[in-house]
This record gives sequence, structure tokens and C-alpha cells, in this order.
Amino acid sequence: MGEVGLEDRRGHRAGTLSSRTPEEDLRDRVAQLEREKYDLEMENTLLKKVKELERRRRGAL
Repeated sequence: MGEVGLEDRRGHRAGTLSSRTPEEDLRDRVAQLEREKYDLEMENTLLKKVKELERRRRGAL
């Protein structure tokens, strides 16, 4: 053990983790952007439907 056993490791993982490659980071970023794009498309579709319903409601009155 020696000095290594006395080293303060609080807040650090016990094992060693392999570092992420730039390709992995980019793949994760692309996936995140695709999810955001999908969410925005769904929001846009919903807003269009609400706008159409409001337009119909005003026309019926």
C-alpha cells in the first residue's frame, strides 16, 4: 500500500475509466441534436394543430 494507499481519493472513481474518443463524443452530440430536433418538430406540429383548431373555432362563432 504505502503512500498510494494513503492518497485522498474522495470524489474519484475507484477504478480507472477508459477515456472517451473524439468519435464517441461526436456520436453522442449527434444523438443529442437529433433528439432536440425531434422534440422541436413535435412541438411545431402541436402548435400548428392548436392554431388550426383556434382558426376553426373563430370561424364557427
